[in-house]
Amino acid sequence: MPVKVLYFAEFKEITKNEDENIELIHYKLKELIDLLIIKYPRLKELIWDSKFNFINSDISVILNNRAIRSENLLSTSLKDGDIITFLLPISGG
Repeated sequence: MPVKVLYFAEFKEITKNEDENIELIHYKLKELIDLLIIKYPRLKELIWDSKFNFINSDISVILNNRAIRSENLLSTSLKDGDIITFLLPISGG
């Protein structure tokens, strides 16, 4: 079973999906991000900070309904059936 990625806001606009199952080999967050950027090149602008070679600091990563924060975020282990969401900051008016 793959991991499930939920898409909201700009992520949904770029992928044209509300969610999607992604098969991983190594089950690390970095592998998932790499696959998403290959599949949807425009996601790179949102999710990846090329200057720091890390996830954009504005992005929140949610794993199974819990925000994950770690210096080793990219090596976070994932398992079959996990649900991942990348969220942008909330803005309103």
